[in-house]
Amino acid sequence: MSDWSITNLLENLTSSVQVWGGLLIGLIGIVLIIAMAVIGGIKLISGGCQKWGWPLIIVGLFVGGVFFVGGLTTIMEIASGGHATIDDLGR
Repeated sequence: MSDWSITNLLENLTSSVQVWGGLLIGLIGIVLIIAMAVIGGIKLISGGCQKWGWPLIIVGLFVGGVFFVGGLTTIMEIASGGHATIDDLGR
């Protein structure tokens, strides 16, 4: 029988939230890729008569790809890089 403690509970909760958060962000990436592909296809078929511009479609595909491939890990790495930059600027 393992010992129950608030530390074990919080560690397990943190790891579970990280896994589920990563899966959710990956799912958002898939949805974004599909949506931008459909919008780009409609834009090509309609001859460019649509309110969505090509730069927005390209950025949407890129961001969706980053979310899908990297998930929560990529977002946490970007955030930690920003934190290090702010710390360096504060010195």
